[in-house]
Formats: sequence, structure tokens, C-alpha cells
Amino acid sequence: MLLAIEERWLENESDTLPEWLSRSEVLSTLPLGIRFGVGDPESLAIYRFVIPERRAANFIQTLVDANLENKADRQASIRYAMDVRDRFIQMVTDNQQNPIFAVITKILNERQ
Repeated sequence: MLLAIEERWLENESDTLPEWLSRSEVLSTLPLGIRFGVGDPESLAIYRFVIPERRAANFIQTLVDANLENKADRQASIRYAMDVRDRFIQMVTDNQQNPIFAVITKILNERQ
């Protein structure tokens, strides 16, 4: 079924193939990504190990320029998520005017 989805996607939008369909080693994380409503394996790691709110996880992932190397490894995902959390908190410390940053940082600090 996933191959049929990938084929159809490539026929219509070959430039925007989601990472879950473009890399076979991350297919095992696709069901959780769908369940939690996140856009990629990196956002899934943030959702699972940092902040269990899909919009916040997707938002943080787009802000922090980081790449999860081994997307199927749980320990690598945890390390990645903690690194992204620390980078995000540093980013917020540098730019405290944004109220969205303040709310997300408060949630992150409560979860530590």
C-alpha cells in the first residue's frame, strides 16, 4: 500500500515527497507520525520526548535547524530531542519578545 501511495505521490508532486515515503529506514515511525499528527521523524522525536503537543513539535522543528541522523533508533531520537529542546530554549532566551516562545518555554521547563 505504501508503495502505491509513493508512486501516486511521485506522479503528482515529485518535488515534495514526504521523508517518510522517501527513506525506507524511517517507515517504522510512520504509524506514530500519523497517530500524533506530526510532519516528519524529527517532529515525532520532539513530540515523544520533549513536548506532547503536535503543533508545538512541528513548530519547534521548523525553527531549530537540526537533523536526526538515525531516525529509527530510540536513543538517537531522545538525544536529538533533548538537543533541540536546549537549542530552542537558547533561541527563546535570545529573543524574548515573542509570546509564543514564552508559552512553549514554560511548558518545556515544566516537563524537565
